[in-house]
Amino acid sequence: MSTAQSAQSTTLSIDVTTMMIKGVPKRMTRNDLMQELNISGFQQLYDFCYLPQDVDSQQHKGYGFVNFVHTWTAQLFRSAWAKRMLTTSSGRSKPVDIVQSSVQGLRANMNKWCGPRTHSIRDPAQKPFLSPLSPTADTKQVLQAQRAVAEG
Repeated sequence: MSTAQSAQSTTLSIDVTTMMIKGVPKRMTRNDLMQELNISGFQQLYDFCYLPQDVDSQQHKGYGFVNFVHTWTAQLFRSAWAKRMLTTSSGRSKPVDIVQSSVQGLRANMNKWCGPRTHSIRDPAQKPFLSPLSPTADTKQVLQAQRAVAEG
């Protein structure tokens, strides 16, 4: 691969703020993932975090979504986590793959993940995390979504 192709493959589209994390260990919780994000320097730089759940097993599906408050933060995250290893429940390290999500932005993620899909989830820690502190957030809409998720 040429240098130009390599640079192109690591550059995100202009409006990309949501990244998909593939290869999240099954025993890792949303709060564990958020702790990893915070430890790696992204505290208060994301406003949405969710690990979609398998209804039957009550575990997440091995991937998650994080929406960052700025496109440059999403780019920085992708670079910083490109070779990140997350520890599995057995103590082994597993590499994650960071890709651009097909759903972009806080509102789009709220529309997709904070509705009927999450109503059957009883554990609040398995529901989407929404931050009303986001500079891109409509606080009223975030609070309504948080209430809907909590009431589930």
